[in-house]
Amino acid sequence: VSGSDISGAGLSELARLRLVKRLSLNGCRNFRPGDFTVLGRFPFLTNLDLRGTEAGDAAIETLIKSTNLRTVRSGARFSTRSS
Repeated sequence: VSGSDISGAGLSELARLRLVKRLSLNGCRNFRPGDFTVLGRFPFLTNLDLRGTEAGDAAIETLIKSTNLRTVRSGARFSTRSS
């Protein structure tokens, strides 16, 4: 969905696809800070791209709880979690 007009409501609908492993929200600018909490509803998510979004502390707090998440791209940073 990279670069699309998706919003928090659309992300909630995507969360129904529980087997999603990779998600790019790069350049999606229609999110409010609280919209990112839905990311916790993707139990198999391993790779996430948040560059060009307004992801803030709420998103990071949600992501910390995601045990399968291994790679996150946000801003100019690239982070990986070692096993």
